[in-house]
Amino acid sequence: MSGQTVFSNSSVLTAANSESLIEYGNLARLKLEAESDLTVDASKQSIAGSLRKGRMLGSVPAGVSLDFQTADFSIATDASERVVFTIKTQECEGTNLSVREGTVNVRAADTVHIVKAGENFSTFVDKSATEGAQNNFSHRKRVGLIIGIGAAIGVVLAVVLGKGNQQTAGGGCVVAPSGSGGSGQCS
Repeated sequence: MSGQTVFSNSSVLTAANSESLIEYGNLARLKLEAESDLTVDASKQSIAGSLRKGRMLGSVPAGVSLDFQTADFSIATDASERVVFTIKTQECEGTNLSVREGTVNVRAADTVHIVKAGENFSTFVDKSATEGAQNNFSHRKRVGLIIGIGAAIGVVLAVVLGKGNQQTAGGGCVVAPSGSGGSGQCS
């Protein structure tokens, strides 16, 4: 349903196979993916809330500060620059923050971490469980890596399989033609 009003401290729940896009008058946008649970409060200069579960993409313009909490960390920005980020949290498993643009301060276990554009911060125990984790290999790098590995395997196979085909030298005779008119035969 479009056109719904989100009041102060409103809870927004998304069902399976659905999403919700919240657009504020201060030009901030929050997109909740399926099966997410968000409580949010907004003003002209700030957006605050908590994401209990699910995945949220946020875009907050310069001039608007951000203060969000999950079960295992909180994030905050100053209003000096635009911030684009994704948060994914799963109950009892952890939370992943991926920053696409800007800088986000993360407070986890009484420690503040600064996460800049292109970086991730995660509390997942198994880092492979995080979606949107940074993969710094471009398509060309992957192809080059695969070709390099294939060439290395080919060299190893040639060395291993080539050892069985070596022939032993026979007779010890070397024929060297010379200009002296000798027969060039072995004795």
